[in-house]
Amino acid sequence: MIHGIRKMYQNRRQILEMILRKKLLSVRNMLLVIGLLWLIFYLCFFNALILDLNVQNRHLAQSRGELIAEKISLEDGQDNLLKIFDQVLANSTTPVIIIDSKGMPLYWKNVAASLFGPEISYTQGQPPEELRTISRAASRLKKYNNPILIDTGTSSYAGIELVYGNSSFVQLLMWLPIIEMILVALILSMIFISYKSKRITERSNLWVGLAKETAHQLGTPISSLMGWAEYLRAVCESNDSDASLDLQQISRVCTDMEYDLKRLRKVAARFSQIGSVPDRTMCDLREILKDTVDYFRIRLPLHSRKINVVSDYQKVPPVALNRELIGWVFENLFKNSIDAIKKTEGTIELTVSYLEREQIVRFTQKDNGTGVARERLKKVFSPGFTTKKRGWGLGLTLAKRIVEDYHGGSIYISWSQRDKGTEFTIDLPVRPVGVSGNIK
Repeated sequence: MIHGIRKMYQNRRQILEMILRKKLLSVRNMLLVIGLLWLIFYLCFFNALILDLNVQNRHLAQSRGELIAEKISLEDGQDNLLKIFDQVLANSTTPVIIIDSKGMPLYWKNVAASLFGPEISYTQGQPPEELRTISRAASRLKKYNNPILIDTGTSSYAGIELVYGNSSFVQLLMWLPIIEMILVALILSMIFISYKSKRITERSNLWVGLAKETAHQLGTPISSLMGWAEYLRAVCESNDSDASLDLQQISRVCTDMEYDLKRLRKVAARFSQIGSVPDRTMCDLREILKDTVDYFRIRLPLHSRKINVVSDYQKVPPVALNRELIGWVFENLFKNSIDAIKKTEGTIELTVSYLEREQIVRFTQKDNGTGVARERLKKVFSPGFTTKKRGWGLGLTLAKRIVEDYHGGSIYISWSQRDKGTEFTIDLPVRPVGVSGNIK
């Protein structure tokens, strides 16, 4: 039983992790769902309001029809008929037309030829054109509301009907949701165009930065190889017998050239995997980190300031990683820390730990550099963002893509303060969910 409960808990946690990895619970998606629910509620509320107003309008029209029928049964004569219509419909704000059995209008009030047209009421001696307009209006109103028969109980006024419609306010109210939806659609279109333009700009900056980063990555080993080639050429062309190379010098030159060639191959392998689905192997994160730190330890004395690297690596399980890309992430973070340290003495603290409950291997890197201002924290991983005078703002963008898209993890700034330092955190799941690619 305990095993079953534990398995059910793990399944639920895996489902939740899959949802989070695929960003189904992102703020944007949640706002979209809330917006759609609000729109449905708004339309249903408005529809119920319009239906209620229509019911009230029909009850009012029926009451007026009954009152007219009662007054006609008590009085007689054409003059009295018009007087009755005036008395009953004096306070009417809705369009009303009374027609005879042949459909000819006898009386009308607040009738407009169109939604925004002027309202027409009955006057004696009206022109024929106005009668035709009222007849067309009566035919139109019949399509929306069934006319009310005015039963007078006499043959003289048999077949008289009261045709009614909604007031201009209610008609505008019925159009309001459509108008608002059009405005919302226009606003959303403007937001989409702005977002699309921003994405195009970011993509353009990304390609520009990628080209510059490629040139930067290739520049160092190529310059080194050119230097060794120039050195060998100078030795070969020299007439001094003491300038000849011994085997030890040749071995050292070959070793350095081989290192530069390996560096070139590594750079080419890294860039070839950007944009594709890289293969991953089960690796010990500490080994990759150790290689990166060893690479920089040799070069730290070349800097004008003293930088201490403090490491605390706990025992962690292997993680499905692409060594080249994750190594690139560590290099970018390490370079950022070195560049951010402006003091004569700096410290870079590296920790690796395992969060058993979350099934996550966590790496943190903390320095005592210049830090990042709070208002700029959200832009740190955006293409083109940099605090360096000669930077291109691509390293952290690529690091975010490598960690989140290719390894199903997360990278973020867990702490930063101006002139005190910054702490980066990388969380890598032991069992990544929703990440494509082969695991060897």
